[in-house]
Amino acid sequence: MEDGQGKDAMRKMTNRERALAEEAMVFVPKAIAALARSYPGIHRHLVKIDAEGIAYLAICKASQTYNKEKSSPTTYFSRAIRNAILKEIAKRRKLLIDGPMRVALADVELDGHSNADLKVNRAIMSMPEELARILRRRYHMGMSLSEIAAAESCTRSTIRRKLTKAQLLFRAAWEIQPGPH
Repeated sequence: MEDGQGKDAMRKMTNRERALAEEAMVFVPKAIAALARSYPGIHRHLVKIDAEGIAYLAICKASQTYNKEKSSPTTYFSRAIRNAILKEIAKRRKLLIDGPMRVALADVELDGHSNADLKVNRAIMSMPEELARILRRRYHMGMSLSEIAAAESCTRSTIRRKLTKAQLLFRAAWEIQPGPH
C-alpha cells in the first residue's frame, strides 16, 4: 500500500464496529484463560508476548468482519483471539520452527499411540475442525490440493491458503504441547 500500511493494517472502524469491539472486550481475559487451560505449557509463551494487546487488536480486526447470522459473538471473537495469539507465538518462534528442529508435518503421523503421536493429536484437536480436516486430508490421507479442494467444494488456492494457516496453527500448538520435540 502506498501509505506505508501493510496488508494486515486495519481500515478506520465504523461506529457500529467500534461498539461491537467494545462489547467483545469482555472475552479477552476469558479467552486467554481458556487458551492457557487448553495448551499445557503455553503460559511461558504468553508472558513473553503482550497477549492482551494482541487479543484487543484481534477483536478490533474481527469486529470489521463479524456477521451475526454466521456465528455467535462468543465463538467468533474467542477464535479470533486464540488464532491471533497462536500466530504471534509461532511468529516469535520462527527461527525454531524454520531451523533444524523444525516439525516436518509430512513426517509426522496424525494418529497412533506413541507420546509424539499423542502430542500431535492434542495439537490437531486444539485447531478449528475445518483446518484440522484439511491437515488430515493432506498429510494423513495423502490427498493433493486439488483433491482436497474438490472434497471441500472450494478452489485450490483457497485450500492452499487454509493449509498454510493450518500449518502455522499446528506448529504453534505442537511447540507448546508437553513431551518430546
